[in-house]
Amino acid sequence: MSEPRTLTKVVPIKAEYCAPVGETLDYRNAPRHKASVEYIAATAHDAAHPPSNHALGIVTNHDQELEQEPEAQASKRQKTNQGSKATQNQQRIHNKSGGREEHSFNLCFTFAELGECPYGDKCKLSHDVAAYLETCKPADLSSDCPIFATFGKCRFGARCRFSSAHHDPHTDLFNLADSAKVASSAPLVSLNQVYKKDLIAAAKEFKKTTGGSARVKEFVEWSNGAKDFAAFKARVANLAANARKEANAAALAAVGEKSDDFDHAAIAGSVDNTVKSTNDNSKEQEKQDATTTATTDFDESFANSLQYLPESELQKYHTRQKENHDREVEFLAKGRDVDKKPFEWSGTYLAPLTNVGNLPFRRIAKDYGVDITCAEMAMCYSLTSFTLQEWALVRRHPSEKKFGIQVAAARGLEAAKAGDAIHKLLFENPSNMAHPSGLAPFDFVDLNCGCPIDLVYNAGAGSALIANRSRIRDIIYALRHTLPVPVSVKIRTGINNTTNIAHKLIPNVAEWGAAAMTLHGRSRQQRYTKHANWDYINECAKIAHASGIKFYGNGDVLGFEDYYSHMPDTDSAAASSENDAAKVDGIMVGRGALIKPWIFEEIRERRVWDISGRERFEMFQKFAAYGIEHWGSDTKGINTTRQYLLDWMSFTHRYVPVGLLEVLPQKLNERPPVFYGRDYMETLLASPKVSDWIYVTEKILGKTPDDFRFTPKHKSNSYEGGDEGENNVHG
Repeated sequence: MSEPRTLTKVVPIKAEYCAPVGETLDYRNAPRHKASVEYIAATAHDAAHPPSNHALGIVTNHDQELEQEPEAQASKRQKTNQGSKATQNQQRIHNKSGGREEHSFNLCFTFAELGECPYGDKCKLSHDVAAYLETCKPADLSSDCPIFATFGKCRFGARCRFSSAHHDPHTDLFNLADSAKVASSAPLVSLNQVYKKDLIAAAKEFKKTTGGSARVKEFVEWSNGAKDFAAFKARVANLAANARKEANAAALAAVGEKSDDFDHAAIAGSVDNTVKSTNDNSKEQEKQDATTTATTDFDESFANSLQYLPESELQKYHTRQKENHDREVEFLAKGRDVDKKPFEWSGTYLAPLTNVGNLPFRRIAKDYGVDITCAEMAMCYSLTSFTLQEWALVRRHPSEKKFGIQVAAARGLEAAKAGDAIHKLLFENPSNMAHPSGLAPFDFVDLNCGCPIDLVYNAGAGSALIANRSRIRDIIYALRHTLPVPVSVKIRTGINNTTNIAHKLIPNVAEWGAAAMTLHGRSRQQRYTKHANWDYINECAKIAHASGIKFYGNGDVLGFEDYYSHMPDTDSAAASSENDAAKVDGIMVGRGALIKPWIFEEIRERRVWDISGRERFEMFQKFAAYGIEHWGSDTKGINTTRQYLLDWMSFTHRYVPVGLLEVLPQKLNERPPVFYGRDYMETLLASPKVSDWIYVTEKILGKTPDDFRFTPKHKSNSYEGGDEGENNVHG
């Protein structure tokens, strides 16, 4: 393996590909230069071989246009704009794909799909499909429907934007079916049908049992007992502190020395007020870090101070301590640990990425060989409110053979109620919500203790939990008690930049029964700026191995060399067990996978892949096909697919093709200068402009509505020296 290169703030790109300093590049009309022409001549990916959508189930009329020279494109656009006013008005109607016109028609979805409705003439919605097609429905995008091609039947019927693929000319309906494909395929559950129906029923049942199910009540009973013992322990701590102070004073008096006031702040669990933040805006964060430190000191000081208690008080404490221990053992024995199937924590791991780690993107990652996938973070309070959008996050695709979900909660009771609802709805439910592939709903549940965004942090969830060990314990116990899967925990190094506290939590998390743990090598204050602290991650790996818990690292992995530099050296005979003890068991890849999902193939094959612009465009086409399959082939589904594709492109444009690099590999926190690609597609896909991203999606999903607007959720300024990180990309 090559020596690690020196890090800079700018990606080292070959001079012949860099645009002049200060030049604003028109990515859609950038001229090709000598280097690009030579590259095209040496490869098969030129303008004469445009990428094809046909194999992916998406066909547009824009494939060849996208690969043509800029001058040819400009000429074609000019000719198009010279059409008649009537033609332009008609096209404008078809481009109104925001959904308002269609929804105002109130078409009966059941009739649109099946050609019949169980309510018949009593249905309050319209059955006039012909009028809908004539007046409201936008033009079809192509004649190949991704859903029909995959499953042999399209549930969107006449509403499908590829409806001609399943149009029956004899009945004039849009419900043709390929019986062979229908019999062999296992479509995902439709959220708008069975899933929604079951959620409504579950919500009604949940409201009836205000006190919770038997398992929730068991958790509440244990939790109340634990809180009572904690309060009792605090009182004993004060007694012990006073007794110790008196004993010290007596000892000093015996030798004729003046007694100093004994500082029992650590015993009382108070915060050391001498801890000061180097950042004026992080005093509260510093306080929470100090709280965790003081809690650890409290446990040590408390144990040392018990000897000063009167015998009667000491006996009372030991009695209560045993009762608390027995109650905890009894509670844990009632958990679902016996129902858990073993899970193999090995292989590459795709991070749970809020807003962008959706099911279609996870399928892309699976295509490139990732082993473990995890769903986007779901808020426990939204799950127990039975919010449809939140429950959509926990769905599994059959290709995800090792799959987990991630939840966020501020308190144990939230997690207990959510876990109980998940078990009832996904594990116990005999309806069609059961996974069609025969897989379990999921294989593990991950507790988010790392989310840095204010909305989650201020609610006491995410990274706020790092400073509250008892709440982490309660949530782990709640999840173990209600769900028949292993529990893992994801944390950050600490709250602020000055105090690392993750190492103090690892033994506790292992003791509380978590099966695995992931450490992101940044604090909450850092978000995604600066470099991940892998030295600290490796220190924590030693503690994790000693504690018997599987341990993953996370941060700044953008290539296979980054990956293997942090993993045990299994191929070298010189590798020592001491060095391996300071290495993680695995690595979770987050933003690196968003920028280049093929990183998992690079890791598996231990090579750099100089992927072409054409191949990357085909990857977007595949995402669109997966998105339509997942979100729907109607106008709403197309718009949703486009939105998530654009969100993803806010990361992919940061990729610098391997052939352009002066030095390998590209590093995550280095900002690329303005550069030309080796062909038109490479240049276009490097554009940081939202308008260019939209332009690319239009070549896959058709024109956007006239009033279409897109604002990226994620700012790509998490390079060294950036103002803030990608606040919403967390997990």
